[in-house]
Amino acid sequence: LLIARSDVRQELQWRFRSIMVDEFQDTNRLQCELVDLLATGELFFVGDEFQSIYRFRHADVDVFRERRDESGEVLSLSENYRSRPEVLTVVNHVFRTEFGERFAPLEPAGRFSGPEFGPAVEINVVDKDAVRERGEDWRRAEARALARRIDELVQLGACTPGEVAVLLAAGTGADEFETALRERGLETYRAVGRGYYEQQQVVDILYYLRLLQNRYDDEALLTVLASPLVGVSNDA
Repeated sequence: LLIARSDVRQELQWRFRSIMVDEFQDTNRLQCELVDLLATGELFFVGDEFQSIYRFRHADVDVFRERRDESGEVLSLSENYRSRPEVLTVVNHVFRTEFGERFAPLEPAGRFSGPEFGPAVEINVVDKDAVRERGEDWRRAEARALARRIDELVQLGACTPGEVAVLLAAGTGADEFETALRERGLETYRAVGRGYYEQQQVVDILYYLRLLQNRYDDEALLTVLASPLVGVSNDA
């Protein structure tokens, strides 16, 4: 439609004299062509090649690199307002080691009230090759190592279990981490992964919705009565 009907194309071009495309590192060549067809004036691209993660959607980071190299004006957004300097120091060290001179170090620009902290990052590494040679699953070994360290911190009084959050690259590995933590007596609340809908609090809400839909659903009624939503004891 954009290509075949010139009147529509002209109308759209008039509307989009200035265009900004965010997360440009995750675009592909076809999407880039569509943007070029719409743009008649200023065209801004914002992106970071190190954050390109959508290859499964045919994203091509080379498109971003080519446009960046062709552009006469490139503004590096290296100031970080979110993280403390202690965190950025570690991030810069790790990523510069991994990516070399291609990586532009992040500069702390945020202002944080409160006392200065000591070491803000602790890196625990699992040797995948060594674990595999022992015939173990590396993800399970990683989960156990993390659970052991969290348990140590809790025992030392450095934190309580409720003050610990585990962020995962993918929710599919949540089972291993949850199992490892619970083996050490650390209760968990999960917000990701296939087991999310099996969490008791989620089950309670689902039964509550079932009861709203059908008040004669005895199974849903009993579940809601026994849940914290009502709090009736089993004897009652």
